[in-house]
Amino acid sequence: MKINVTKEERCLNVGVLGCGIICQAAHLIGSTKARNVHLYAICDVAEDLLHKMAAIYDPDKIYTDYA
Repeated sequence: MKINVTKEERCLNVGVLGCGIICQAAHLIGSTKARNVHLYAICDVAEDLLHKMAAIYDPDKIYTDYA
């Protein structure tokens, strides 16, 4: 599901810890729809879920460890 939103020139880079159901229903979609937010990174210990969300939302970075 690609949402075409024209991003503003200056955006807040956001990183999300955990890709569970709340993140999927709110944070990831919200960052995609917001004009002033850029999804920079996502992190989850479940690699399969992490890669699935990365394929959908296309963050710049993905991590399996928050540190």
